[in-house]
Formats: sequence, C-alpha cells, structure tokens
Amino acid sequence: MSLYYRAENESNDTITTANTIPSLYSGDEVIFYGSSNANTRDYDWFKFTAHTTGYASISIDGTGMYSLALCDRYGNPISSEYDSENPSLTAYVTSNSTYYIWVAKHTLSTESLSWTGLLSMPGASSTPSTPSTPSTPSTSNDKPDLSISSFSLSDSSISQDESVTLRFLVDNYGSAESPESEADIYIDDTYFGSIDIPSLSTTCPGWYVPVSYNIPANSLSAGSHSIRIKADGDDSIDESDESDNWSSTEYITVTSAAKPNLDVDTYSVSSSNIRSDQTLTLTFDVNNRGDASCGSSYAYIYDGSNYLGSVNVGYLAAHGNGTWYRTCTYTIAAGTLSGGSHSICIKADGGNTIAESDESDNTICRTVNVTQVTRDLKITDMQVSDNSITTAQSTVFTFKVVNNGNTEVGTTKLYLKAGNTILREVSVGAIAAGASRNCQITLTSGKLPVGTHRVYATADAANQITETNENNNSAYRTITVSRATRDLKISDMQVSNNSITTAQSTVFTFKVVNNGNTAVGTTKLYLKAGNTILREVSVGAIAAGASRDCRITLPSGKLSIGTHKIYVTADAANQVSETDETNNSAYRTIFVKKTVRDLKISDMNISNGNSQNTSGQFKFTFKVTNNGNTAVGTTKLYVYDDDRKIRELSLDTVNAGQTRNCTLTVNAATLGVGTHRIRIKVDGASQISESNENNNSAYRTVFVDNVRRSADIPWDEAKIDCTGGDIELWKDDRDNASLPLFAGSDDSGLLSWDSSGSTSDLLTGAVCDSLTNLTGDEESKSRAASTLLA
Repeated sequence: MSLYYRAENESNDTITTANTIPSLYSGDEVIFYGSSNANTRDYDWFKFTAHTTGYASISIDGTGMYSLALCDRYGNPISSEYDSENPSLTAYVTSNSTYYIWVAKHTLSTESLSWTGLLSMPGASSTPSTPSTPSTPSTSNDKPDLSISSFSLSDSSISQDESVTLRFLVDNYGSAESPESEADIYIDDTYFGSIDIPSLSTTCPGWYVPVSYNIPANSLSAGSHSIRIKADGDDSIDESDESDNWSSTEYITVTSAAKPNLDVDTYSVSSSNIRSDQTLTLTFDVNNRGDASCGSSYAYIYDGSNYLGSVNVGYLAAHGNGTWYRTCTYTIAAGTLSGGSHSICIKADGGNTIAESDESDNTICRTVNVTQVTRDLKITDMQVSDNSITTAQSTVFTFKVVNNGNTEVGTTKLYLKAGNTILREVSVGAIAAGASRNCQITLTSGKLPVGTHRVYATADAANQITETNENNNSAYRTITVSRATRDLKISDMQVSNNSITTAQSTVFTFKVVNNGNTAVGTTKLYLKAGNTILREVSVGAIAAGASRDCRITLPSGKLSIGTHKIYVTADAANQVSETDETNNSAYRTIFVKKTVRDLKISDMNISNGNSQNTSGQFKFTFKVTNNGNTAVGTTKLYVYDDDRKIRELSLDTVNAGQTRNCTLTVNAATLGVGTHRIRIKVDGASQISESNENNNSAYRTVFVDNVRRSADIPWDEAKIDCTGGDIELWKDDRDNASLPLFAGSDDSGLLSWDSSGSTSDLLTGAVCDSLTNLTGDEESKSRAASTLLA
C-alpha cells in the first residue's frame, strides 16, 4: 500500500482542467487538498485511474459547507453528497477505469478557507450489490427530470420576529439538459414565493444546484406550519417524470413575538394661527405602548402628505419600563407654510423601520391656519440733481423705497449700479407695511467714465427678501458724463496808481475767472515782479464759469526806484490741472520814483495889527505847504518868542502839493511890554526828512505897550429890539450916550445915530463902510458890529 499527496494546482475549476492523481492500486490512499479565497465559491476537479475493482471511499474535512461527487469518465455522477459539513461517500470503481472527483465550497466566509480530502482504494476485488453503469450519450427522446432533495430548515422552531432559511437541492435526474426554471415555496399548501433555478445539465456537477431561500421575520403567524418545495413550480418544463417534483414536508413551529407599538400623543403647536413668515413649533410625545423595546427610530413631520422633516426619537423601552416615551420638539421654519389651512401631522416610526404590534396608530395631526405674508419693495420718484456732469463732479439721487406688502421688511441692502458695477452700497432701514423711506445717495466724482450711463437704484439688492413682485425693485436715470475741464484766467486787471514813490502803496484789482466746466477749489495767487513774490494770497473756490473779484494792495517799499512789470498769477502753486496753462497771468507796468517831502511856511501875517497893549491879542495867519511828492503825516508846529518856545501845536497830515491855511492867536500879556520877534516853525521836532530844511520857518515883529485905546471904552453888550419887525443894535459909550447903529428891514446896511450924541467922532468912514457891508442874519451883523466897535 502506498500513500500519495496531491495539492490543488489552479486552475482546476472544470473537468477539462482537472488535477491528475497517480494511478491507484489496491489499498492505496491519496491525500488531496485545496483552498478557497474569502467570499468566493470554488470548484475543484481531480482525475485518477483505478487499477483495482471494488468500493472506494472519499471524504472532505474543512470549515463550512461542501459538496462532493465521484463522476465517471463522461462526468456523470456515480455518488454524491451536497451542501453538508465534512461530506463523505462510497462508490464502486472498476479496474483500468478513469474517474473524476468534484469538490465545491458553497459557504461564503470573510476569510480564506482550506480543506483536506482522502481517497482510499479498495483492498481486494469485490462485486457491488448494485454496480453502477456508465452513462451513454442521450438521444433526441431524452427529457430532463427535476426533483427536490436534501430539503432542510435552519430552525424548526422560531419566534414571529425571526426569519428561517430553507436549504435544498434542485436535481436533474433526467437524460437531457433542463432549461432555466423556478422552484416554488408552499406554506400550509399555499403558494408563498419562488426562486429562479439555472439550467441543469446531466453531467457532474451541472445536474443539480444548491438553493437557499429566506422567509423574512413576521411572515408566519403563530402556530405550526408545513413547508414544501416544488421543482418546476410553474410546470413549464416537459419532464420524463412529472410525479417527483415535490420535496418532502418539513414542519416549523412559530411562537408569538413581543413587539413594540409606537404612537404619538400630547401633541401641541405653538399657535394654531400664524403668518407665513413666522416659525411654528411642534411639541409631542412618542410612546412605546408595546411589550418589547425598540431601537432608535425617527418621527416624520408632514404638511398633509408633504414631508417636512424628522426628529430622532432614540431607543424606547417596553411600555412601563424605563424610558418608554420621549418628548420631542420640531420647528417649522418661517416661510415653509403657504397661506391657508394646513394639517400638520406627526408619524411615529416614519421610516417604517420598527416591526410593531399595531401599525395603524402611528399618526396624529393638528390644523394650523396660515396667513400669507406679502412683501414687495419698489423704487419710486427717482430723481437726480444733475444728469449732465463732468468726471470731477458729483450728483445726488433721491428716491423712495416703498413696501407695498402687508408685512414689515427689515433692514436690506440697496445698490446704486451702472451695468454690473456697484457704485454705492447702502443699508435701508426697516419699512413697515405700506410705508416708504426717502433715500438720498450722492454719487461722488470719478465713479463714472466719460459717456452716457443708466444708473439704477435697486432695492433688496442682496435678495434677502422673498417678494410677491421681484420685477419692480429697480429704477434708473440716465447720466451723461463729460470730461472735467478747469481753466483759470486773469482778466480786467487795473492798478490804482501806476506812478508811485517808494513810500507809496498802490492797489491792483482784477478778476480770477474759471473758464472750465468744473469748479476749482481754493488756490494760491502770487503778485510778482520778475522772480520776486511781492504778495501771496489764497483765492477761494470758483464754480464752473464763475469768477472772483480780487483786490491786492502792494505796500510801500516793496519796489525799488524804476519801472516794473507787476504780474498777477492764478494757481501759482500749480495745484490745478488746466486745459489752458498760458492764460493764468496778467501784468501792469508801475513806475517807482524817489520819495520827496518838503514842508514850507509862507504868507505869514498879523490880521489885527502888530501893536497891542497887554490886554490885547495878536492874530497870525500863515500857510503850511508840502512841496514834496509824498504826504507828510501829523507833525509838531513850534511857536517862538525870539528864541524862547512859547507854544507847541499838532499839525495834521499834509498831502503832496497840499497847502493848509492856519490861524494862530497869541495873547500880548504872554509876551510882555516891548518888541518881540514871533517865529513859527513847521516840523519843529525834526521828525521829517525833507529835501529842503531851510524853508520851515517864518516870523513877524510885534510891539506890546500899556496905551488905552477907544476899543477899550466900556460898552454894554449889544441889545436887540425886535419890536415893530426892526432889529436895532445899541451900545453905551463912556458918557452913557445911546447910539442906534443900524436898523433892520427898512434901512438894512445903513448907519444912523442920535445927532445930540457926542461920540460921532468914533465912527470913522472905514468903520461905517465895514458896517454897511456886513452880511448874514441880523444877530450875526450885530455881533460883527460889536466886534468892530470894540
């Protein structure tokens, strides 16, 4: 006896690729083995030649379910065992004949499996009781013959919530191949289901197929049930024997299962009347009123038949044990429900994942009435302050944002756009239903290029609000933008005096004109002579096409003696880009000469005589002349008695070429008795630098004595008598004689006196002439006459 080993050598999945085992003799044994990958079905073929006659033994040792068959040289099965753990068989073999061993692994596993087979040859020749006869080729009259074998149940006693697996073989014992068919399952002789069967040949291994069929949990009622299988269940195959299609009968006992039973109660809504922009909160309990616990499930929320969402309920214990109910909340977002009446339903175990003892009590509903909210933002009354601007100008848009809806709109975004370009983005505050907001947006300069543009104001530009009308959110105005131009120009330039001395000022007047189409801000302006800046001033903003009147004083001493071109230059600091930079200046020619001042005293006289007694006065008249070309301000005028200064007076300004007539009274008593040389000197303090310092003085000689003159006679004050319409002047002489000097309206200007008086010698012809030539009103004449007679 010999022992052989034969390892599987893939591929040996078909009879034509079978691995060869050495020829075997009486008493020989061979160990052959193979392996299968995880989660696969594997078929292995081995071929050997028997050199002895008798019963050979074959067995398989491995993990899982296997099928084993011994086939003749045509592949027809001689002996077989299917779908069992560690299958084994005995078969009669004859000497010098070829045989095939077929091994099939049927059980799927997550790991690779290995098996070992043992083939033992007979020890001596023997004659089988029923020798096997090799198959012969089929004829055209041959037919298939389907039957069921090896029928078993995975469990003969289950609970209603458990499933059961049926295992069986569908065999073809006929002499012809069987086409595809179905095997039908009957429970209590009532059709339950079917499974498709592939075509079956008449050779090993294709003449049978192992089948598994699962009866789901909760498919069988409590009690005892019979189960049978019928091959060719729909009788679609013409068989050689139609009487062997049924399997044996297996029995199963089903016991009632404890089940959960979910329902919903304590269901309330936050309000049964809401607006469509309000949320709705649902509060409810999901209960397990069954005898068994249940795993996590979801409660579904519906608006009628429209699914809205779900709530995870979680594990629930059996009724009365632990956590057998759970309080849940669900919020339906604002805007979900349209206007109208809604049936808001909650269904426990909405996904039908829990097998319940009662599936009819899972749903509860509440009615909610919804008022449809409307919001509609609209732009109206859009205006623009200036629809034709330059690139340097701004313009102002005014408009209203109106809410035509029945509900307040919160703060939104508003865009001012040109095409796809956002020029301004502003926030618009909340607007009540039916109300509006007045808006004003300034489009600053430089935002738009030169050309014509439609500028849109768009409410709810960020699409935050769902509106009943989305087509009225915008309005536009057309804006024409031209290139900004600025052009400052000096015009109408004048000078108050174009010939001055170094001590004189002069005034320039002119206009600064903006010839452009755009305002010019504050700029610098220079008054220049050559490269020398004489004055720098600021010129305020000037609107397009407007001008500013300017006046600049050039102070004395700014220019040297000679002729000068004095320029006024606008935008002297080049702050403004102008279309014409050549017209910013204008000039006037100024002649400056040397400053000359010369004060002179002339025409000095004594108006009342050069001889007075100590009670009299000397009245001097004289002229002060400025012979220079420049005014002389206030100066001092000194009065000398010989070399003694007796008076100091102020003399007001004397302009160039001007003469002032002056009067000076000196009391004789101040001088004393004797002869005096009275000298008057202008610029007595020598404040003025003059071209001629030798003509500032003049003098006159006067004499003072103690002689009494007629003018010293004590006359009374003049008396005025207005009776009878005449005005008369009276004086009393030293002898108390009264003399009427002249009458008023009748003898105006005529002297008359009382002939009996003794003072006529006092009235000389000169005095009479003076009285006759008096002018003015009567009172003035009387005072003048009184002075003449003094």
